[in-house]
Amino acid sequence: STLSSSSAASDVYKRQIGGSVSPGNAKEIVSSLGHFSGPVSLHAHSGVQENGVTARSKVRALIEAANH
Repeated sequence: STLSSSSAASDVYKRQIGGSVSPGNAKEIVSSLGHFSGPVSLHAHSGVQENGVTARSKVRALIEAANH
């Protein structure tokens, strides 16, 4: 994960997480951040695909898992 400025004119930072992110591990990933209070960005590619195509149902599942 990396910390990056979300805007050049902002003091707000977001946590960006990528690599093997999927609906099955999103909740655990977000929980592992503990008391981090800034925005979080999960970057999932193959973790939300079926046969090489992004699957709407997997994207929804990722969002739902990350928010609970």
